[in-house]
Amino acid sequence: MVANPPSSKSKEMGVMFIFDPLVKRYKKFFDESIIGDTMKVRAANQSIKKLLEKSMPVEKAILAMVCEHLPSPIQQQEHKLLALI
Repeated sequence: MVANPPSSKSKEMGVMFIFDPLVKRYKKFFDESIIGDTMKVRAANQSIKKLLEKSMPVEKAILAMVCEHLPSPIQQQEHKLLALI
């Protein structure tokens, strides 16, 4: 149940909590004044990359997903052995 029905100003949660904060951070580093300067664009790319690596460490999420969803080698041995027989 929803206390207040969605309005025209409503945003989806993914947009509100993930996309909008990313755009705000991105705009701090990139603006129209640096578009023509390759060195400034590269420096901004490095800065935003470091910031995003701190706030959203993708490698930890991938490792957690692999550990959670792939079977352990001991469990997998039984399936491999049955397939060979």
